[in-house]
Amino acid sequence: MNGNGQSATMWHDGDIGPTQPSGHFRDLLQPLSRVRYLIWRLFGGRGPIELALNSGLRIKIRSLSTTDYGVAWDIYWRGCYQCPEPLPQVRRIVDLGANVGYSCLFWCQRFPDATVTAFEPHPEHLKAIAGHLSANRLADRVTVIAAAAGVSEGSGYLADAGSSSAITGTPDGYPIRVVDLFKTVKGPIDLLKIDIEGSEYGLLADERFPDFGARTVVVEWHKTADRPDGKKWSEDRLHDCGYRTVAGFEDLPHAGLIWGFR
Repeated sequence: MNGNGQSATMWHDGDIGPTQPSGHFRDLLQPLSRVRYLIWRLFGGRGPIELALNSGLRIKIRSLSTTDYGVAWDIYWRGCYQCPEPLPQVRRIVDLGANVGYSCLFWCQRFPDATVTAFEPHPEHLKAIAGHLSANRLADRVTVIAAAAGVSEGSGYLADAGSSSAITGTPDGYPIRVVDLFKTVKGPIDLLKIDIEGSEYGLLADERFPDFGARTVVVEWHKTADRPDGKKWSEDRLHDCGYRTVAGFEDLPHAGLIWGFR
């Protein structure tokens, strides 16, 4: 997972968990990409590879030493962002924690009439997002804000741990900008995705959140030292804000998704 990124459970070909389909990641790929992918895996996936999915999307995995593969598996194979209920007329999506852009591609294909505002502070991930948007001709539908979403303007540091990168107060990572989400983005919002590695609690607790104007929310809760009861706290907070909640994919006991509808 990512301080401003996506769930990154490191599934591998042949691993079958209780909430994921049977089969292999390669089954997602167009024939030529499938061959290239198998050769790439055979030689250890040490470098980048560009792949064409059966859906028509084109993605790049930087190497198996990054968390890209796990994020792609979660989104495209495991289907972690498949909404458990129909979402009519989705035209505006806000993606907090866009990581390398796989979620942005997913949203654009799943909701062809929607635009996306994506927040991501990691400099290497920002480069990857730009490449993905260009390769899929989606730059006109996605606005990328090169900052972390917070409750006030400021700065900080992002520990460099791939999709597990988290904001830290100590200068041992990338210097980043933090923006006040509630001043930067105004509602209404059809779908708000929050995956910011523990920083979700500050946003949810903010007094402005109930009136933020998000019709549907998908939030990844994380078990942290401050919130060991992260799942229950998130569910209770969403209920207090007028949302009906449905549990999504979970990687218990450390993290999981909750959908909120109102």
